[in-house]
Amino acid sequence: MTLIPKKHSVSKPTHAQIRAQQDRILASKGFSGSKRQSAFFGFIVNAALEGQTDRLKEFTLGIEVFEKDESFDPSIDSIVRVEASRLRTKLSEYYVGAGKADSVRIDVPKGHYVPVFSLVNVPKAKSMLQQNLNMWIGFAVTTLIVVFVFSIFKFETSVKNQFVSPPSSIAVIPLRDWSRKPEEHFSNAVTHALISSLAESGTLQVTSLTSVIRFKNTETSISEIGRALSVAYILEGGVIRDGERVRITARLIQTDSDEQIWAKTIDRDYSALLSMQTDVANTIATQVFDEMLPKAGSVPVKLSL
Repeated sequence: MTLIPKKHSVSKPTHAQIRAQQDRILASKGFSGSKRQSAFFGFIVNAALEGQTDRLKEFTLGIEVFEKDESFDPSIDSIVRVEASRLRTKLSEYYVGAGKADSVRIDVPKGHYVPVFSLVNVPKAKSMLQQNLNMWIGFAVTTLIVVFVFSIFKFETSVKNQFVSPPSSIAVIPLRDWSRKPEEHFSNAVTHALISSLAESGTLQVTSLTSVIRFKNTETSISEIGRALSVAYILEGGVIRDGERVRITARLIQTDSDEQIWAKTIDRDYSALLSMQTDVANTIATQVFDEMLPKAGSVPVKLSL
């Protein structure tokens, strides 16, 4: 079944747009109550964005997502195919319901496990009021808009100028836990370690954990978060634990353009938990400095925690 109407114009979304759409879908009613489907969806989207589509095979998915052992035989055990069919149904229901106005689509074609990302222009239906407005009322409304447009433009420009974010300001959004058995304390600990590592340098203006915690598992866009926190950059990502291995992903996004300027994936052994958290935080913080400081210039910035 084709999920994208033929009348829609299609283009490719950015990684940041896909990540935001992934978060919206996982937070929707159809997915938030299903850990298995959420883990399956999160796994295939992450693998596709990281260029690891070779992992999206039935055998590999059975082991890495559905906890099958090495004796797993896809020709006998159809769990991956069944769950993939359920996933397609859930995605279809999402785009018919809560996501019908979303411009970013994530589809899983039948017979495949590699997701397809597309950007569509969703046509907007004309309201009854618009259909019944006559020419005279239309001209009257247009005249009023022309009269006030210049003053509105000046007001918006003034507001924007008042909230220009410092070029070396950053906020770390609490990491999401995409594990099959989420352990929120771990993702929170890594988030706290990241904030501490970035703040220790004294060269960046880092928003405190107290201020960013309200955006944990949020559907708010990066640009809106940036304006709310008055920061130029957002560091976001997630963690996935599989047995004694854990994968941490991090993405640095410029808030005014919603452009992803850097991304990193780190695999570590979960057994050495404390040292691993510190090591991951320092690794990510170092690369964030390399990206941000050249753009921020040499002007000293007061630390804000």
